[in-house]
Amino acid sequence: MVKDLITDEISRDDNISIKFESHPGDCGIYKKSNDSINNWNNCYEGARRVFIGTKYRDWGSKWLSFSVLIPKNYIHSNTPLIFNQIHRKGKGAHYRMGISPEGIVNVQLRSFLHDNECVKISKKLLGKNICRKISEKYHDPPFFDLKHFSNHLGKWIDVIVHTPNKKSLFIWVNGKKIVDMQNKMPGNSSLSSTNFGIYQDRANQIKAKGKKVKTKWKYEEASTVQILYIDEIRFADQCNKLNLINLGYNCNKL
Repeated sequence: MVKDLITDEISRDDNISIKFESHPGDCGIYKKSNDSINNWNNCYEGARRVFIGTKYRDWGSKWLSFSVLIPKNYIHSNTPLIFNQIHRKGKGAHYRMGISPEGIVNVQLRSFLHDNECVKISKKLLGKNICRKISEKYHDPPFFDLKHFSNHLGKWIDVIVHTPNKKSLFIWVNGKKIVDMQNKMPGNSSLSSTNFGIYQDRANQIKAKGKKVKTKWKYEEASTVQILYIDEIRFADQCNKLNLINLGYNCNKL
């Protein structure tokens, strides 16, 4: 499958990259699929997914870097689109990086959970609440925004991630540190895996009066074709082993 994703249409440093193309109904085989036949409408809770990643419970790298490109002809579907995340064992994502329904490229610290739990954890670890307020009774995990996707079209976004331990997270984008969480991340489970590609986890999700409401997945709710390119995926136990010099970065200056 990975071989079929390799393309020479565009690249960050060499002559090839990985092209991810998601069509309506590209949901992959999922254990909770609503359709055992696995046809185009086999989407559980509206998720569309075309991605690659490490094996579950195979995360051992303290450093990760990759580059993602949103093509100039990208058509936003007004649904969440995740292109990278690190999972925790049995606890969902540690963080997610992608494009919000409003079109903002961002990083979301998912391990802070939702609602009152997010506020409670945030105040305990940071001494203040940084959860995103949706309504009086609903809070989303903390977000770090990187402008609207229209500002990134046709440009490589270089990402460097450092997870020295399960309670710390540092993320640089194009050489600028955007997440600085030294021993301030919820660390109730170990990090387990990471993936890259296109994952629209709630194509059918709507919000009503501050609550998330899920309905049956419909073709029209995410009818656009999604395309992203990802290149230069690198893992290492030390920053200098990522060989970032050829991408224009120096570990000593991060």
